[in-house]
Amino acid sequence: MNSRLLLIALLVSFSSCIQLWGQKLESFKHQSQDAIKYNLTDMLVGRYSISYEEAFGSYFSFGSEFDIIWKDVFLESSHPWYISQNAIKRGFILEPYIRCYSSNFSGLYISFNGFFGFATYKLEQSEELGEPEWSAAGGTIQFGIQKTILDPLLIDFYLGATYANDDYPGIYHESTALFPPPYGLRLSGGLRIGILLKNQ
Repeated sequence: MNSRLLLIALLVSFSSCIQLWGQKLESFKHQSQDAIKYNLTDMLVGRYSISYEEAFGSYFSFGSEFDIIWKDVFLESSHPWYISQNAIKRGFILEPYIRCYSSNFSGLYISFNGFFGFATYKLEQSEELGEPEWSAAGGTIQFGIQKTILDPLLIDFYLGATYANDDYPGIYHESTALFPPPYGLRLSGGLRIGILLKNQ
């Protein structure tokens, strides 16, 4: 008899927990907010980036940024038979991330990002080489602030550090005056502008 009562009590408690958890998830769902953003500073380095971010509860969010790479670069050759030359770099970067905010999808935040990139180079000469490839993978930690300026417009400013493992073509590597090849650890920062989408 006691075992039956205990079993019934456990079942009732479990059912109550499931119901409360469902109500909590439903509350998160109704409170959730989404944002679509465009990275203004990436244009300075030949990248065109758009991101989507979704809040989960009041303090956390998940998102992903997709970058199109299309820019002129100068490739230096490490082989005496191949000349250094200009090229067009074309490719993409995919960057998923998770954030923790100080308040409801706004204010100060810390972001943990991972990324993977791939691109090809269209050379001006040496057509026998085809289109050499570039790839990169790494991670970023960013500190930033996100604010609504004119509802539903928002701004997102961030600054952080990135560790990148770049794989350049065997005989070439990128060389520019302002932005050297990003081997290892480097600073990252920028400004995004976006539209807030509220799910009520």
